[in-house]
Amino acid sequence: MVAAQEITAQIAAMQAPGDSSHGGESDGEFPSQSGGKPDGKFDGKFDAIVVASGSALTHAGLLAGLRMLGDSTPVHGICVRRPVTEQGPRVLQREREIAAMLGHDALITDDDVLVHDEVFFPSYGTLNEATWNAIDKAARMEALFLDPVYTGRTLAGCLKLVEQGVLRKNSRVLMMHTGGQPAIFAYETDLQARIEQR
Repeated sequence: MVAAQEITAQIAAMQAPGDSSHGGESDGEFPSQSGGKPDGKFDGKFDAIVVASGSALTHAGLLAGLRMLGDSTPVHGICVRRPVTEQGPRVLQREREIAAMLGHDALITDDDVLVHDEVFFPSYGTLNEATWNAIDKAARMEALFLDPVYTGRTLAGCLKLVEQGVLRKNSRVLMMHTGGQPAIFAYETDLQARIEQR
């Protein structure tokens, strides 16, 4: 329990993103079309965060940490392992476990749990059209390589949320890249076939 109390104290002592009260300049230079302030400086705040939601530990931990810091930024979890009906309760349960470990009551409400499965189907690890299009777009436009299981599907979900109007165009959205590049090699045959079909 001592370790949990130390972690809680460290989290509480952290400064909010964009806070430059420590005397240094913490804001990076970004063009205003990236969602920065009119003077072109990014204020460190996001309108939304998008993350893969599989085991639910990253999703729940991110939510718990943000809420402990008093940050109400919406966190959208893109289902990569199971549909919304199963994933939503799982995120809530994992957060309750994290909060208990830190000696807190629940830090989030049901309304905080935002999960989306529009790009999940047909199943975990299956390369679908939306995921392929997101992988292709990221590679062509950003030289960013995404795997079909987690980050590719997360970007596909992020793009779908923009298409649906859940995420506004030109809003400041942080899509968390949780790794997974080695999985690209396991999908070599599928990816090569799609490249050749262009």
